[in-house]
Amino acid sequence: MTTTTTPSAAPEPGAPRRHRWITYTAAAVLLLVVGAIMMIQFAGYQDRQDQREAEQKAATLHAAFAEIGITAFSEETIARVLGSDGGGFCTDPAALVDATANLGSANGAAGPGLRPSVLDERRLEGDRLVIETYCPEQLDAFDAYVDSLNLDDTTTQPADETPSEETP
Repeated sequence: MTTTTTPSAAPEPGAPRRHRWITYTAAAVLLLVVGAIMMIQFAGYQDRQDQREAEQKAATLHAAFAEIGITAFSEETIARVLGSDGGGFCTDPAALVDATANLGSANGAAGPGLRPSVLDERRLEGDRLVIETYCPEQLDAFDAYVDSLNLDDTTTQPADETPSEETP
């Protein structure tokens, strides 16, 4: 008994290439989709981390403000304005404090009527608390700037005390 072998049909020369191209394209598209999903998830994770950090710092700052008598800001407002890194306040605290102090310590007149007025001490204390909380590495520079200001040492006496006059 003799067996005859029939030659198998040879595959077309272009078929394997087309099959590989489809496989590689599908794999690349799948990797791009997985990468995009991972990036979106990571961005969401970072946003949540930043939000938590902003809320913690805002709560700390709000409590410190309450200790010195500043109650105008809610924790939510502080978190939105300063974020987790102090926002513009930590970019150049001396310039910001200088600008707000100059605006806040004037009487509102323009031209020759513009005169300095009393600057509330709590304002500088509040600015210092913001720097302590958000950018403590700039605290020494801020203290040096405040020390360089020409601030009068004005103390107020309670209403029930009258200044005593010394008689010679």
